[in-house]
Amino acid sequence: MNVFAPLLDELGRWQDRGMVASLWWRDDDAMSVSPALQSLLRVSDQTGTPVVLATIPFGATAALAERLGRSPQVRIWQHGIRHANAAGLFAKKQELTDACPQTLSDLALGQARLRSLFGAQFQPALVPPWNRISPALPPRLAGLGFSALSTYSARRQAWAAPNVHQVNTHVDLMAWRPERRFLDAETCVHGICRHLAARRTGAADKDEPTGILSHHLVMPDEAWAFLVALFEATKKHPSCEWVTPALSQTPLDAR
Repeated sequence: MNVFAPLLDELGRWQDRGMVASLWWRDDDAMSVSPALQSLLRVSDQTGTPVVLATIPFGATAALAERLGRSPQVRIWQHGIRHANAAGLFAKKQELTDACPQTLSDLALGQARLRSLFGAQFQPALVPPWNRISPALPPRLAGLGFSALSTYSARRQAWAAPNVHQVNTHVDLMAWRPERRFLDAETCVHGICRHLAARRTGAADKDEPTGILSHHLVMPDEAWAFLVALFEATKKHPSCEWVTPALSQTPLDAR
């Protein structure tokens, strides 16, 4: 059986309703040029698929900026500050644990550094490391110049805070426990179908593009093969489009 058959069936349901399903690709932890990064760029280039690189501002190198400058389909979003765990000993890992002045200053400095390195490829969207963020921070993000926040799972509302768009990912290609591995193709396809079906039926926000999350530094060959096959299976479907999420809208109640 074609592993993508359930996904193509779901896209067929979108087509029957005259709808187009938007999907997007986010990859986390970019810092430098590496064989793994080159693999990511080859996949993006060969399939014509845009990718958002969540990039660690105080780890990003000038060589990375130079290399990505030759890949116009790549956009850079800010991946925290240093990707350093600030949570307690027995707490889940989290860098952005508060909205203290030092955190706010470091976020602003990180944004300035990424903007300086990547120019127009940088978009002012924040991707918290480990997809966790203190609830005190989103209301402060617009004041720091951020226009979007990206974490994980279907968003409850389109705006994380006034003037801060929420655009999440929904299917992580990697399983992390009990050991790190590729999740498996069937489970990934099921996750994509589940979010698409929820959007189609109104159980989730129909306007939030379905996000695929990858981690180029740790992905095995089968995960790369799945990505390529996913793009090839969907790119020509009339009711599917791979996008870079739009961040420019402003909610009426925030104006």
